[in-house]
Amino acid sequence: MTDNDTIRLAAIVYERGFALDDFLANICGRLAAKGLRLGGLIQVMSGIRGSRAASIAAVDLRSGRRFDIWAGPGARTTDCRLDERRLVDTVPMILAAIGERVDLVVINRFGRAESKGGGLVACISAAVSAGIPVITAVRQPYLAAWQEYHGDLAASLEPDLDAVTAWCESAAFAMSAQTVMRTEIRIPKQP
Repeated sequence: MTDNDTIRLAAIVYERGFALDDFLANICGRLAAKGLRLGGLIQVMSGIRGSRAASIAAVDLRSGRRFDIWAGPGARTTDCRLDERRLVDTVPMILAAIGERVDLVVINRFGRAESKGGGLVACISAAVSAGIPVITAVRQPYLAAWQEYHGDLAASLEPDLDAVTAWCESAAFAMSAQTVMRTEIRIPKQP
């Protein structure tokens, strides 16, 4: 699939060191300011010392509820110590957002857990199945798994604030227009 107007799944392809969490928070702020109803998660790090965080939380976009998903530092300074069990605790909130037909689902990363079929991959699938657009982000180590997951059904986006915002708006508004069309076309009751 090559027509980005019909693609409702996209990943921001980024490199290590890119400030993805701040980037996604900025995107979500822009979209919320335009009235879009967002579901899903962004990630917030705290206590950063050098290249390490003291803690990482996933923040639910609808409620603002924080989930500690950090298992502590790894043996190497580059180790990711995601607590996958804690991440899975966020799934009911994301599925509730999908059930409430938010305009866009944000999944902060398609990373190691998702590349192995775990993490939030079920939420991505549920949103896509419900016709709700999904934006996520992926780094090089997980690109092959991401491509295998979606086939040719996702757009790849550069980490450009305006371009990603435009894709999200376009996908969300296209979904909203289809929902309105489906609900407005009703057969009147016979008298």
